[in-house]
Amino acid sequence: MRAGVSLFAQIGDEVLRPGLARLADDLVSGRWHQRHAGLLGRDALDAGYRLLVADL
Repeated sequence: MRAGVSLFAQIGDEVLRPGLARLADDLVSGRWHQRHAGLLGRDALDAGYRLLVADL
């Protein structure tokens, strides 16, 4: 997944590792679910990525 998103592909694993470790801990402990339970009931989520196609 990360390799397909240009920003994450350019950032080295050493930069991402601490945040990913916190995310993994939050998922295992249930903290993520407690903090973001409102997201789970949504039908859609706008994560801000856009694909623009132009025919010039």
